[in-house]
Order: sequence, then structure tokens, then C-alpha cells
Amino acid sequence: MEASGASEREPFSVQPKIKVLDAVDVLVEQLGHHSNPWQLAATLRHGYGNPDAQLLGSTTVPFKKGFANFLDLAIDKMGSGYTLDFAIIHPNSSTLVVDSSVEISITKREYYAAVASTPSLAYVDEEFDVMVELKDVLTDGFPQGLADKGYTWKASASLLMPSNYPGSLDGTMEVTFDLNTAQAHFQDLSINAKGHLYIIQFHVYTIPSSDYDFTVNSDGFDVKFRGQVVHSGDSKTFTMRFDEDYDTVARDNEELLKINFLNKVSPMYQNATFSNVVISEGSILITFDVQGDIVSTQNQMLEDLSNGMITLSFNGYTLSADNYLQVDGKEVKAGKDTALFAPWLIAVIVIIAMLMLLITASVVYWLFFLKKKNKISESETVALDDHNEKEAMSLESMVSLHSSHSSESLGFDPSPIMADDEALSLFHQQCTNLSAAPPLAIHLFSPQSELFLALPDCISELVSSSCLRKLSPTY
Repeated sequence: MEASGASEREPFSVQPKIKVLDAVDVLVEQLGHHSNPWQLAATLRHGYGNPDAQLLGSTTVPFKKGFANFLDLAIDKMGSGYTLDFAIIHPNSSTLVVDSSVEISITKREYYAAVASTPSLAYVDEEFDVMVELKDVLTDGFPQGLADKGYTWKASASLLMPSNYPGSLDGTMEVTFDLNTAQAHFQDLSINAKGHLYIIQFHVYTIPSSDYDFTVNSDGFDVKFRGQVVHSGDSKTFTMRFDEDYDTVARDNEELLKINFLNKVSPMYQNATFSNVVISEGSILITFDVQGDIVSTQNQMLEDLSNGMITLSFNGYTLSADNYLQVDGKEVKAGKDTALFAPWLIAVIVIIAMLMLLITASVVYWLFFLKKKNKISESETVALDDHNEKEAMSLESMVSLHSSHSSESLGFDPSPIMADDEALSLFHQQCTNLSAAPPLAIHLFSPQSELFLALPDCISELVSSSCLRKLSPTY
């Protein structure tokens, strides 16, 4: 059975199997004693394929029941036209001739790159490190023969789809692999702005260039300021709609569109934290959880949607959000949904309404009950008895009510009389006697009456402050 090719250092997919036939093509099962069987060796013919190539594996096998079965032959370098020669080496006296193999082609050994370490969280303008390593496709382990290839292996770093992010990547952007460890260590990378799910893409290549040229991406990680507030508590699920063709814009790019949305829309709402973004069809629906000040975020979002303020620039497309918002599966609109009011706000409104009700009831009670009562009391005091009326009139007759207020019109000089202690005592007595008739007293002794104007300055204050308070508490 002829050997067939494989990749470098990989055992042939079909291993050589040699049998011995006699002159009439009958299998010769006994070649030597079972304790000392004949031996068959395989060698790589020189001048074919890569001249530096070597044959690997168990190159000598014994005959068993007429067959020599090779199990793990391999060639260490890629190339074409390789030929295997076979010969019986024990006993060395054998003259048996064994045919050579057909030409064998060996392909390059396949490697891949993996990000061995990446931060789960980074801080703005603070350095972090990332480790990239090469691995063998066949063994998923250390890449065999890496140093034998004669290449310098390099890795360069950049942000995947930089337009998705508010910040940029800084630091040493190109690193050489250590061939002893098959690792490239980026030790001083940093990002200069906070954002969600930064993904670094690493390009692995060789110098001189070769077919070994591939990329690998890190996991996404957030970048924050130290001490940045992280909102917690209850969450609500919001859904926005973008009227675009899903297959054209989002199909197979859902993760990148999710990152774009988080970094373009969530910074517009500083009092909330967005998470668990899901992209789905119909046209393009973006669903996400919101924690923090949900009420103000919802109100502001409704206003922004109404004003056409929410747009995404993604992969060459401009996506504008419809004036449509769902919260926990229910469409909401500004001013029409009770969810727009937080429980504490509703409580404040209820308390204010109750206070206004209480104030209104108090005003009504005062207007229709207390005022009416005062009017009744006032009307009762107007009905003066004859005795008080006579005393009041006698007092009024003490002075002449002429506009000139002269001595002649009064019939006496009022100053000495009113200044006299006896006169003052009499005046107080008159005020006391008139206490049952405040309206008349107020007329007689109010600052606008002619009698009051006729009084000397020395007692006008007494009359207005003492007597009138006795006469009418409402003065």
C-alpha cells in the first residue's frame, strides 16, 4: 500500500505497507524466525522535495506474516516530489528488491493564533498587557517545527472596527514572537476613553512573508474611569426599532452592531447603565436592559426619538431610530404612559393634592361660616340700647363738630379740659360706657372724625390706642 501525503511533521494519512511474494505471487508469510524476523527500513530519497527535509517516525519495522507495516512515518518540511526507498536490512545477506513509493507531497503545517490573556476590565489611560500565542492545529498545543522554518514571527495590534469606539489604542503596537515559547507579549497597551466591549485585533505574519498570515481577536472588555458610578437595582427591558434591512446591515454582524449601539447611545443617558443588548429582526430591533434612573432615562429617550436624535453610523450605513419605544414589552409614548411617573413622584403629587384640598376646604369654611358669624355678631352690636345711645350723644354734644375745630365753635378751650386728669378720667368712662356700641364709638373717635381732630395731640394717641381697642377689638 502506497503512502499518501500529509502536512509537515504529520504522520502520513496512509502509511506504507510492504508485502513479500514468491515467484508465483504467493505471500511469503515466514521471513526469518518469529524470534528474529526480517527487518525493513524506509529512507527519504535525496534530491527531491526540500533538500533539508528529514523522514520522521519509526523508519524500521519487522515482517509479520509476510507484511512490514509502517505506522508513523512523516516528513518535517513542506515540499513536493518526495520519494521513499525501502530495503531489507536484516538479514543483510538478502538480495530481495523492494519497490520505491510513488511521489509524496507535503503541505505546510497549520498553526493558529490565540489570545492567551486579556483584561476583563481596563481603566482610561492605564496600561494593561495581552498575551498572544501560536498553537498547532493538529495537536492544539505547542507548534512543532516553528523555529525550523526560518521565519521571524510578528504580531501587530489594532482596534477592531475603530469607528465603533470613542477611544483609541495606544502603546507598543508590534511585538516579535519568542520562538521558544511561541508567544508575543504586549505589555504597555492603553485606551484613552471609556467605552463598552473594546475588541483588539491581532495580525500575525512572518518576515519574510509567507502563507502564515492570519488574525485573531481578543474578547471584548469595558474601559472605565476609576471611581466611575455603576448603576444597580431593578432593571427594565427597552426595545428600539431601526427601519433597515436586517440581512443587509446586521446579518452576521450582530456583535459588532451591539458594540456600536452601546458606545453611541448609552453615553447619551448618564443616569443609567445599559446591558444585555440583543439584536433581532423586524426590521432591526435592539433590545437592552436599563438600570439606574429609569424614569428620567425613558422620558429623555422618548423626547430624543421624537426629535430624531438617535442615529448609528455602522459599517458604511446610517441607521435612524424610529419614533418607537417598548418598555417591558409594552409600547410607551410621552405623556400617555403611567410608567413615566416614578412612585415617589406619584406620592408627592398625591400629598400636594391633599394639601390643596385641605386649604380649599379651610377657605370655604372661613368664607361661609366664620365670616357669616362675624356679620351676625356685628349686626347685633349695632342695636344700641337707649342708655348707651344717650350717653354717646351727650358725649358727642360736649364738642361742637365744626370743620374749623376752633374754641369758639366748641364753646370752650378743649386743650386744658382734655389735658386735665379729671377730663381724662371722664373720657375713659365714656369709652367704657360705649363698649357695647363699637360702630358708633369708632365713628366718634376714629382718626377721620371731627371730634378726634379736635382733640389735642397729647391725648389723640390715647384715644386711638386705648379707647378704641376697648370699643372694638376689630379696629
